[in-house]
Amino acid sequence: MFVRVVEKDQEIARSFNQESFALSFAEGQRIRLGLAKVVRL
Repeated sequence: MFVRVVEKDQEIARSFNQESFALSFAEGQRIRLGLAKVVRL
């Protein structure tokens, strides 16, 4: 599972072996960036 974060002019992609880790990381980034929701593709 991958998580992609786009912030201003930067984009990062992280790979996780477990979905729960990916979702936790994505949720943390959502909070850090002040976003309303995580979008799953």
